[in-house]
Amino acid sequence: MANMTKAVLFASLSFFLSTMLFSGGNAESHTEMTGVVSKMLIKATPQEVFDAIRQYRHCDSRKRSVIEESNGRATIKEKFAGLPILGDVECTYEETEIPYSRVEYQLVSSDKLKIFEGNWILTPVSEGDSKSTMVRLTSYVDSNVQVPAKDFLQHLSAHEDIHKRLAFVKKVAEHEDLQREQGG
Repeated sequence: MANMTKAVLFASLSFFLSTMLFSGGNAESHTEMTGVVSKMLIKATPQEVFDAIRQYRHCDSRKRSVIEESNGRATIKEKFAGLPILGDVECTYEETEIPYSRVEYQLVSSDKLKIFEGNWILTPVSEGDSKSTMVRLTSYVDSNVQVPAKDFLQHLSAHEDIHKRLAFVKKVAEHEDLQREQGG
């Protein structure tokens, strides 16, 4: 009897998962998807954080290169190595800046991604005598691959990437602020 119950539960779970994973209801735009979002408080002004985000474009020439940069727009080519299921991925995207408050990015082309877009939102925060910035980074990612657990793996990869980007921006923005306080 216990084996029969397990078999029924397994069959029900299998049906549920296959319905969820293979429903064919792929998102046509990021508005139909759940984005990956992370926030971080950075002890620096919005301008310092904004400058650190811009500096990130140039921080690792093996992974990314700026193709063009002018008038509040930058076109960036980036390589993501060893992503689950996808392997190495290349994409070109455009960042649009709204100085000191927002940076939007959107996919131009990719060998494996159909959606790669999101934004950085900078919100000033007063903490006693110092100024800080709450940074919210949102990313929407989707590939052309249809495999089980694709959304979970894409979210996991995007989450790891977001944290690396935020950590870089925090380190750069707060370090610049420290140098200024020390008269550097």
